[in-house]
Amino acid sequence: MIATLRIGTETRNFAEVSESWNIQQIRRRRNDAQPVCVELFVNTAQVNVRLATAGCGAASGGGGAPNRLEAKVISLWSKSHIDHGDLAPGKLVALYKRVRQLINA
Repeated sequence: MIATLRIGTETRNFAEVSESWNIQQIRRRRNDAQPVCVELFVNTAQVNVRLATAGCGAASGGGGAPNRLEAKVISLWSKSHIDHGDLAPGKLVALYKRVRQLINA
């Protein structure tokens, strides 16, 4: 299973992600007046998704309709609202924890 969270140029496996790391990465980019790009990658036997915030630039579409688990991951992303307005690190932590529970279930 590959599940990572990338903020800017820094990538961490889900097991290594912490709220303090999220805060540090987001704050660093904001202080440098850089767009905050957050990307969630999940690649398992049942899920293959890449989701990104607007700060990452244009994204390409997927290769077809999502399966049931992929649709759930996409729904969690959408409901987290991390791509709307001020990106809150706490919301990001909550999102990856929910996604991790879903893919490990």
